[in-house]
Amino acid sequence: MKKIIYILLIALVSLIILPTSFLFFVGMMPTLAAFLIDKTKQQLKAMTVGCLNFAACFPYWLSLVSSGHTFEHTWDILSPMSMSVMYAGAISGYMVEWGVSLAVATLMVQKGRGTLRSIQKQKERLIERWGVEVTGKYHLDAEGFPILDQDKIL
Repeated sequence: MKKIIYILLIALVSLIILPTSFLFFVGMMPTLAAFLIDKTKQQLKAMTVGCLNFAACFPYWLSLVSSGHTFEHTWDILSPMSMSVMYAGAISGYMVEWGVSLAVATLMVQKGRGTLRSIQKQKERLIERWGVEVTGKYHLDAEGFPILDQDKIL
């Protein structure tokens, strides 16, 4: 029930401020696409694209509001140049998300490799201290005891 009330309220406000709604609807299309594409729980791609896309649309909205907030001025604002700027903001959002994801993945791989090296060094120290038996890489006899002399293997 709350969802229906919120949707009706948003629709009513959108109709009241129709020039702004139309400007943001057209200018924020890449954000809508990112929102629909991003299936993760956090929706980080949609958030990044949306923020930079909104930042690119905001100056045009200020121009619309300061010039009387008419639908005719909205059509004047939505020129190919302004649309290119708005969508370039969305593209920069995609680039930021891609770059940050790449950097985080690289850092995680490097951290994992460092942890693996640390574990291997610790394993070598344990082998030096306790002998090869701690590795579990030796042959067992029928009763399950280690065979230390390789010539006695059956």
